[in-house]
Amino acid sequence: YSEEDVACPLFSAKLVAPQSIEVGDVGVFKIVLQNSGSSISVYDIECVLALPDIFHDIQLAEVAQHLFEIDKGTTTISIKVGEMSKGETLNFEFELIPQEQGTVKIPPGAIDYEYFRTESDFDDDIKTQGEEQLEGLFFEIHDPKNPDKMVPVINMNRRYLNQNGQDIHNTKIGENFIYELSIVNVGMSAAKSISLQVVFPAHLRLLEG
Repeated sequence: YSEEDVACPLFSAKLVAPQSIEVGDVGVFKIVLQNSGSSISVYDIECVLALPDIFHDIQLAEVAQHLFEIDKGTTTISIKVGEMSKGETLNFEFELIPQEQGTVKIPPGAIDYEYFRTESDFDDDIKTQGEEQLEGLFFEIHDPKNPDKMVPVINMNRRYLNQNGQDIHNTKIGENFIYELSIVNVGMSAAKSISLQVVFPAHLRLLEG
């Protein structure tokens, strides 16, 4: 078989979640598995996502319950699908009713699947392993009754260093030094669309950075 005869799947996965939920409200989360119309069929798909402890009481959408497995001890979701044809999309929903304010991080998940690379592989039932990563995300839980509001608090620090990475308080004309600027969000909410402008004096020349 020539290189043109080798097929490659165009399979993708996405985790969809609300950016924020209020305590006591229902938050709907969704795992979307998509096999492009330009793809080939994929088989034995398994998606594993380890959720934070806050998801110990999640509810599954009834339409897809038979494809879901949940380990209550580790709050790990496992989705198993036998086959997805090209152009097919599957949605798996689960719900959370949060009881506590805070920022929650869902770590990345893993997806394994199999496919036939060539017609001869199909005839001989020889499958190739494929994998994708399900990207993680953050979301916020707000409690309107909590006096501690979910707001970002940005701290910015700067340091002047010599070429060895040691702190300095002055330098000589012609000597290179490192200007280090660090930004840390110590608040309870994510800071988005951050814009930072640093203006250097005219007599300084930026070498790199």
